[in-house]
Amino acid sequence: MVGKAVSQAVKDQIASKEEDELKKVAAERYQEEKKQVSEEGGRAPSLRKICQLVSNKHFAVTKRRVLLSHVTVSRLVKGGQTIRDFNLTKCWLTEEEETIVVDGALELARRGFPLSPCHLKENAEGRTVNLYTKEEFYTLLKDVLEKYDIPPELIYGADETGIQPGIGQKEYVLGPKGASIQHQQRSGDRENITLFPTICADGSSLATTIIFKGEAFSSKWGTQENPLDARMSHSKKGYIEGEISIEWIRDFDKQTNAKAAGHARLLLVDGHSTHFTYGFLRYAREHGIHILCYPSHATHVFQGLDVVIFGPLKAYWTYYEAFTPGNIKSAFRKTGVVPYNPDTISLAALAPSLETSSSSQQILPLRLSTSARHVVNLIEEGATQHIGEGLQAITDSPYTTPSTSTRVKTVIIGLQAQSVLRDIHATRLRWQLETKEEKAVSKKTKQINADGKPKLLTSDDVFGRVEAMEKERLADEEAEKMKKDGLGLYKQAVARWEVMDKERRRKNEVILMAYEKEETRWQQENTDA
Repeated sequence: MVGKAVSQAVKDQIASKEEDELKKVAAERYQEEKKQVSEEGGRAPSLRKICQLVSNKHFAVTKRRVLLSHVTVSRLVKGGQTIRDFNLTKCWLTEEEETIVVDGALELARRGFPLSPCHLKENAEGRTVNLYTKEEFYTLLKDVLEKYDIPPELIYGADETGIQPGIGQKEYVLGPKGASIQHQQRSGDRENITLFPTICADGSSLATTIIFKGEAFSSKWGTQENPLDARMSHSKKGYIEGEISIEWIRDFDKQTNAKAAGHARLLLVDGHSTHFTYGFLRYAREHGIHILCYPSHATHVFQGLDVVIFGPLKAYWTYYEAFTPGNIKSAFRKTGVVPYNPDTISLAALAPSLETSSSSQQILPLRLSTSARHVVNLIEEGATQHIGEGLQAITDSPYTTPSTSTRVKTVIIGLQAQSVLRDIHATRLRWQLETKEEKAVSKKTKQINADGKPKLLTSDDVFGRVEAMEKERLADEEAEKMKKDGLGLYKQAVARWEVMDKERRRKNEVILMAYEKEETRWQQENTDA
């Protein structure tokens, strides 16, 4: 059977790889010839001659002519590298890893579960949690702790998570005697609210920042009870942004400054773009706050809030039950931060996460019934072989007995199923919004964390790059402002010209009318004569 024609792009790649290999062969042969001449004497053939010999030999075997430039080969002889090898150093994945990813994607497609580009990226990036990133993170953590002599009571961790109001709350109410269920009116608002808590290795926690979604601050947010003395803020998208992050780090310094008493503090954060802003990092450096960033896509392993705190928070919906001193200390202990112990993270923990802190999969108010769990499993597994079993399990559910209790439970199951589907939809929308927001960030900003490795963001190297980009950004804004100002001046000049042109036309019309009147009079005089 005749195979599918290879695309021109693939042909070019094959030809480029073939040419690079021949260049390396020519460079090695030239070095061998020079070595032989130095030992035995005589005259070595020129590099141009070597290139011709290698090219002719290749043509004799493959019947494909590949012309080699002796100038390019001379750079390889001097220790240079080909363009292809240089570009490989900028890739996130090696050729072997790329092959594994592509083969995996093709295998899923053959089974009927094709991956979209974004899902393929998520699967590939899940590999960033490995032994190498683990070693880099804990080595960097140890260096920072020892260099700045930071005690456990000055080690902090901060992360954001999303919740939905009005879901998951339980309370006793008054109602008619004998009623099996009491309905209660609740707000139809299912807007996501972002919490940004901060915990300390000594078991304490700081006042949480709450970010509402809105164009402006709503008066009702300030009138609600606030026993935690939480900081209220708002943003257009409902999650942390650049200006909020600067205000947050100032509030962090205000809450921890007295406790630090002049000593250095360590703050562990994820790689969100707001943690790379110039104002955020400049304030931290000026006030002795060292910002250590986790490896990309690794908070489910290294971030104590994700590992210990956020689960109970979304299960109990009570801040005091989640942020207990025991839970907070456990968050640092289970991630090997305090006490310092990299071995706490096992090989099993390095597997790609099924959930992250930005997911709201844990917000369901009730424990999922058997039927709803089957729905969730079917959705998450996406395996057609389980569909028949799942439907049979739903059919065989104990809730199928026709009774009042059954109808109530059926309604609950339906509400839970709706909540599952809405949650999936909300998670997808949130991902789309965050992706759109990240695209608005300068490409150069994302290049700072392009390798996904842990970094000390307040180090001279990282901050220097951020500072350079800030200057460039300000220069671009000034140029854009001048451009807009120039455009405004141009429009003003055009407007003045239009006024003057209108006046000129009016005067010309008056002159023309006088001329035509004079011409008519002249013609009349000639006729009378």
